[in-house]
This record gives sequence, structure tokens and C-alpha cells, in this order.
Amino acid sequence: MAALEIDWFLRDVDWPHFATIPLFTGVVGWLINWTGLIMLFNPIRFHGVRIPGMRELATVLPRKVQGVPGLLQGGIGWQGIIPARAAKMGSIAVDKAIAKLGTPAEFYQQLEPEDIAEHIVAVFRPEVPDLVDEVMTRERPRLWRDLPEPAKQAVYARVQAQLPGIIREVTDQIGIHIDQLLDPKIMVIDHFERNPRLVVSIFRDFGQRELNLMVNFGFVFGFLLGVPVAFADHWFGQWWLLPVLGVIVGWLTNALGMWLIFEPPERRRILGVPVQGLFPRRQAEAAEAYAQIIADDVITLEHIGDFLLDGPRGDRTRQMLADALRPAIHRAAAPLRGAARVAVGSTSYDELKSCDVIIEAATENLELKLKIVRQVDALAKPGALLASNTSSISITTLAAVTARPDAFLGVHFFNPVPLMALVELVRGLQTSDATVATAVAFAKRLAKTPIVVRNAPGFVVNRILCPMLNEAVFALQEGLASAEDIDNGMKLGCNHPIGPLALADMVGLDVLLAVLNVFYADFNDSKYRPATLLKEMVAAGYLGRKSGRGFYDYAQGAR
Repeated sequence: MAALEIDWFLRDVDWPHFATIPLFTGVVGWLINWTGLIMLFNPIRFHGVRIPGMRELATVLPRKVQGVPGLLQGGIGWQGIIPARAAKMGSIAVDKAIAKLGTPAEFYQQLEPEDIAEHIVAVFRPEVPDLVDEVMTRERPRLWRDLPEPAKQAVYARVQAQLPGIIREVTDQIGIHIDQLLDPKIMVIDHFERNPRLVVSIFRDFGQRELNLMVNFGFVFGFLLGVPVAFADHWFGQWWLLPVLGVIVGWLTNALGMWLIFEPPERRRILGVPVQGLFPRRQAEAAEAYAQIIADDVITLEHIGDFLLDGPRGDRTRQMLADALRPAIHRAAAPLRGAARVAVGSTSYDELKSCDVIIEAATENLELKLKIVRQVDALAKPGALLASNTSSISITTLAAVTARPDAFLGVHFFNPVPLMALVELVRGLQTSDATVATAVAFAKRLAKTPIVVRNAPGFVVNRILCPMLNEAVFALQEGLASAEDIDNGMKLGCNHPIGPLALADMVGLDVLLAVLNVFYADFNDSKYRPATLLKEMVAAGYLGRKSGRGFYDYAQGAR
């Protein structure tokens, strides 16, 4: 076999052939990066063949294999890498972008709660008949069962007529608890996952220059890598050499292009020269692009309204709406009760006979509560637990009028009940350990956090809260500051979610006055005396939100 003779010094070169190899590899490098760029962004949606069982199989494959577009969708095909990873890319960039836009409370205030209320009314209105059916079937089953359909339609119409005003009140509560109800990060990630074209537009908006540079450098890298390929082809002249080296050049060209764009992610010095990937170098601009897209297309009035109702925490918002609508439903049904009682009899307390836990929740009026507790005690089955949802009245006094004082205690919920986790379990002098244990278990089943307190006026929370609200009224009465400044002082200086005067309006000034009167009478301590301004406002009928006027004016949704 003849020895292979290698022309190391280029004495016998086919120069046209030699020179075209780097040009050819340069064109190949450009084409590879160009087609790679197309595959990076296209198609927006998955195109391919769905294969039964592929989705389940993909979940057990290595994570890098799962990243191949299509596998987790349950098929073989292709989807652009960027749109396929829209949710992941959104989660990476969203924190910096949202930081530029502000907190959930700031979003909510900028978008005008009145406008959000109108959107929620439009979305929630079709659900009113089902909600009315649910409430009436649970609380007035015999009345609702025997009502003719036209009468039910009249109830639906009356409730829907009250819907805008009720939802305005609920949106005020939403504003107070917006951090618990609205998660902008989840909003953005879900929106990007449903609309991957937005992520593509972000990349193109701020990164088109770098992407074009990557494609053009494909020719440069391919040309430079083609020079050693030309030498190798001349020296060894094997038929398989050009295809193999061409594949290697293509891979290296694409890898170098990606490295130029993305590496190194952090600024560093190499041989004294500062270097950083072109995309990481422009992170601030990327955050600006994300922030603009988020502000224009994601954090919108409609999307916030939809998220509040249908997002991961939408059940809390819907529960607030349902609780707010319950009194409206009963008001709407009130004109029908008389006629219904004639036909089917009174159902006032019938449903209580089989209950294990019965909680009285009348207004803070001792005589009224004593009357109800006596009636309920007479109807309740042996072993039933009786309770009062009171904020100031003595549990020992209420328990004393029952035949089961050891099975009676206070269960004090806080408004808005769907959002507030706390419940005070108030132990009267007669309350047994078994009753307390049953009440603790019951509260936990409601996903509440119970605290057990001894019977005393105001218990724990109101004992601290109501004097603070009263002191804010004194500050206003003495002209220390305006209502707005007093509330802003406590919100910004003490990090309270709502100011004391606005909270007093929400509680009801008559309720606050009643509690303070109980404190003043029971403790015989002047520090609990109600402010004169508070007594005058109650006498004038200015009771807060429920009357349309308190320390603030709520007429026509003015606040």
C-alpha cells in the first residue's frame, strides 16, 4: 500500500476549491443561525402529532429532555423555544418588571376601584340566580320550594338591582385586603402562558439588534472555522472529511453565536477586558420592556377583575360577594314571606333542631340576644353546642338563661369573615373544657385560627381596638388633624391597612358606641367614655358606610 503523501506546505493546491470552503462554511453558519432564529420563535403554538400516553411518559423523562417542545404537550412536533417556555421566562423576568410598576395596592388604586366594580358587576350578574337559589335553598328551603317561578324571578331581579351598590362596598374591602387577593406574578405568568406571542414580542422589541448580530456572526464564525477545514481537506483529501467537519463547524457556529448573546451572564474581566453576554448586558432594558408589556396588556382593569373572581384566590372574592349579597337576598324575598307562611307555615327555627353547632349573630343588644338564646336553647337537641357571635356582651350572662350553660360560649368572627383568619373563642364562667375543645375543632374546620379568651367586656381584640378608634374620634373632635390626615398617619406611621376613622365607618358608628358604652358601664373607668362627637354623629343618623355618611361621605360611591 502506498504511503499517504501530505502537501503540508501547499505546493500543489486547487486554489478555487480551497478558497470556496471558508465561503461555503460561512454561508452554512449564517443559514444555521438564521434557521435557528426562526425555530427559536416559531411556531407560536405547538404543531405536530398528538400521541396517546406521551404526556404521561414525558413527566418521567430527564428534565432536559422534557424541555424539547411538544413532549409535555403529549406529542411529537415543534413549537418555538421562546413561546414554549413563555411561562418560565415570564417567571424569571417578572419580579424586576413588577418592581418597576409598584405594589398590588398601587395597581388597584391606579385602575379606579369604581371601574373594577363595574367590571365585576358585569361578570357576576349572570351568577346571581344560582347564588340566590343556593342561599334560599339552604336557609329558607320550604319557602323557596313553594314559591312559583314568577315570584322567584322577581327575587332575582330585586337582588340584581342592588348588585352595583353592594359590589362597590365589596371592592372597598378588596382594596383593604388586595395583597391577599391579587398576586401580580401569578397573573403575569398565567397571561404569558396563554399568550406566548407577548414573550416573543418582548424579545424582538429589545433584542432584535443582538439577534441580527448573532445571525451575521454565523457567517464570520463559519468563515473563520472554514479555514482550518480547507487545510484539513487539502492535506488529507478524504471524501467523508468535509461532511463531518461541516457538521462540527455548524454546531460550533451556533454555539459561539449563543455564547456571544448569553455568556457570561455576569460582567467579568478576561485578560483585563470587561466582557458580558449581549442580552444580560441589557437586563435593565429587558425589565423596561417587560414592565411596558405588563402595564399595557396584563395589569388591566378587565384582567384584574377576572383574576379576583376566577384566579387561584377567586374563591375568597366570591365568598365576600356571597356574604355581602345574603342580606340583599333576604330583603328581596321579604315581601313574599307573609304569603308563604300562610301557605306552608313558619320556618323560623325549624332548621335548628338537628344542628350540632348553633351560633347566634344578632346585633349588640342584650335583650334581643337573651330572647334569641332562650328560643334556640328550647329547640336545640341535647348535646348541641350554643354560641353567640358578640363583640362585647357578657357570655356568662347569656349562658345563664340556658338549660345548658356549660355548652355555651362566645364565637367572635371578624369582618370580612372570608378573609380574616382569626376567631375569638370566649369562655364564660360556666363553659366546660369539652365545649371549648369542640369549638376549637369547629373553628379549625372552617380554616380559622382560634384564640381562647376569658369572658370580659371586649375580650382581647376589641378591648384594644375600640379605645384606639375612640381616641381617633377624640383627636378629630379636638381639631388635632383632619379625618384624612389622622387615617393616613396611622396607615403610613403604623402600617395599618386602613385608618381608624375609616374602620369605624366600616364597623358602624352605632356599633362602636354600643361597645364603648358597655366598656364604660362595666369597667367604670373614664378612659372608655365615648367621644362626644361619636355620640352626636350616631344621634344624627351618621352611622358610617351603611347610612352613606360617617366620618366620610359615601353618597353615590363618593369614597
